Amino acid sequence: DLKKFKQQHGHLNISREEDKSLFDFCNNVRYGRNHPGRGMVMTEERVKALDEIGFTWAGTREAGWQLKSTGAKNKQKCSKSFESRVEDLKKFKQQHGHLNISREEDQSLFDFCTNIRYGRRNPDKGMTVTDERAKALDEIGFSWATSGTRGTRTEANKAFESRLADLRQYKQQHGHLNISRKEDQSLYNFCQNVRTGRNNPD
Repeated sequence: DLKKFKQQHGHLNISREEDKSLFDFCNNVRYGRNHPGRGMVMTEERVKALDEIGFTWAGTREAGWQLKSTGAKNKQKCSKSFESRVEDLKKFKQQHGHLNISREEDQSLFDFCTNIRYGRRNPDKGMTVTDERAKALDEIGFSWATSGTRGTRTEANKAFESRLADLRQYKQQHGHLNISRKEDQSLYNFCQNVRTGRNNPD
């Protein structure tokens, strides 16, 4: 059931609203491991089996706080279908000019990309990545390299050129390039990164 849930949702941070039975099972498993002799018996084999599918032993409290702080809108995002995720990636690329998503930019999409890459490298463990899914991601320029890398040089050049176009458009509209964080967070960050890159070549 956990494998099926991860294949469908791309994560194992199961909330009570999503699946009460699985939510209770996960809590019992965590309690059993943290309190040997009291709860569910957790053998090394069981722990290993859960580790292999990416089970989170930290518990759902952290995820619960995230849901409370980000609201119901983000709670719905956790249950998005693969097709909806592809649409989210397209929107992100249109806005930012790349798909090298960091945790700070979008925690939910970052986790999805991480799970997709893991699923492709480990067909029997992570999210199911069919040929159709891989093709859909390839078509929007998804990078199968780990999130620690920033893609190929060609992809980086495309992202840079896209950013230049955004800057030209901004200047036409506002008459300057003194972009503040409030006006455009994404372009502001890009400008800061460019300045840092020039001042620190290495």
